[in-house]
Amino acid sequence: MTAGIDFGLTIAGVLCGDEAAKIAQLLMKYDPAPPFDVGSPEKAGSDLVKKAILYAAGTLGLKVKQAVWHDHEF
Repeated sequence: MTAGIDFGLTIAGVLCGDEAAKIAQLLMKYDPAPPFDVGSPEKAGSDLVKKAILYAAGTLGLKVKQAVWHDHEF
């Protein structure tokens, strides 16, 4: 959901200017604060990234020989 709001604010900034987009953000009190700061492989660390890849592979029933995610190789 936040990705849609972020995209909308970006478009508002392009179409109406940054100040208008900031005003829109303020008026809707959009102040995302995720409970965990692991939204990228760099922030999550290689152990958690590996677990996430293995979990996703198991859930989807994929056979994983080698997974590469950005600069992380497992």
